[in-house]
Amino acid sequence: MHPAPAPIPAHDSPPVPQVARRPPRLVVPATPFTSLVRCGAEWQRRIAMVRCAREFLYASTYFYHYDRYGREYAGELIAAASRGVNTWLVVDGFGQCMARALMSRQEWRRLRALFNALRDAGVHLVVYRAPTRLQRLMGGGLHVKVQVSEAGEAILSSGNISATSFTRWHEYAMALRGPLAAQLLDLLMAFIERPVRSHLARLQARAYSATGPPSSPTTYCVAGHPAADPSPLSPIVQARVNPVTRELVRLIDAARHTLRITSFYFKPAPVLFRALERAARRGVQVEIHHSHRDALPASVAPWLAATFYYRRCLKLGIRVYENLHGEHSKILVADERWAAFGTYNLEHAADDRLAEVMVITDEPAIVAELVAVLERLAADPENRPVDRTLLPSLPLALKVKRLAVYPVRRWV
Repeated sequence: MHPAPAPIPAHDSPPVPQVARRPPRLVVPATPFTSLVRCGAEWQRRIAMVRCAREFLYASTYFYHYDRYGREYAGELIAAASRGVNTWLVVDGFGQCMARALMSRQEWRRLRALFNALRDAGVHLVVYRAPTRLQRLMGGGLHVKVQVSEAGEAILSSGNISATSFTRWHEYAMALRGPLAAQLLDLLMAFIERPVRSHLARLQARAYSATGPPSSPTTYCVAGHPAADPSPLSPIVQARVNPVTRELVRLIDAARHTLRITSFYFKPAPVLFRALERAARRGVQVEIHHSHRDALPASVAPWLAATFYYRRCLKLGIRVYENLHGEHSKILVADERWAAFGTYNLEHAADDRLAEVMVITDEPAIVAELVAVLERLAADPENRPVDRTLLPSLPLALKVKRLAVYPVRRWV
């Protein structure tokens, strides 16, 4: 056992984001996009964006690892800052401390030194922490993974700056241009105390001038910020409905034929599971893809928490699949007509603790791309269906751990 690490010091930690209201829908003729699902495609696009940046670059991640990806990315950020690019990196404080379990003591020390090197080079490194002690204790934080530059493109990703995301888990990312890129930058700036607002104004002017008159189809962002909830007992008791949760419930309730969903571990807030129950009972074919227990070596607890939904899902006819490598994408496709993708897992934390963002669209090209991703996932031989024999056949040690997890399943 390693001793508990000292937390990475927070620098420029911002006040509570005042952006809890539902953002307006953006209706554009077509959203220019590039699907980044091929092996290495997201990484190559990220690095190319940093290298081409000349004015500003903003990036955020839930956690940052000291591995070959973390070192290379830091080198590119330092190079950008050295040529005069206003460079920002936002890391979640709670997520970073959780990632300690995936690093050796030496890697942790070297990561702290790497962060200091970024600051010394002029990179604005923000370690975000939830504003109240209760929120920090319960795991509140920033789960948005975005990268955007003055070129007008934003990468929205399910993954983190880590070899785990780029070489092991299944992830999904998309490069987006137009108004959505500006909206994603606006969202990220809410977690920075002193962002350069002229950067956003420049991106907005460029994005909207090139958009043209509104028309169908519809593509828009929706963000949720539980830390902005006015309840003094947040996240235990929230005073407002999470806007992302509300939109996903709306999509689920509108489905009439099929629902296909991916999530790191499937343990949704009750309001989402009730929506899935309603869908299954009206005859919608519901399919859930999430991770096998071996996907997260640091802890089996999240998987154990998810298993408490298995019997109810099977009874309703909801098909559940476990991916042996780890399914870390966050996708929902309804009737192959509407789709959502972004950073929101179907987990309690996404509803009541973590700032999240999803893009929702009925744009045929984007929906077709996400359907293709799900088709490949369904054909993956390492994507195993869950059946009624799984829980009874668990080793005794796992059964005991499962009982221990039950009272705290919402928080793991």
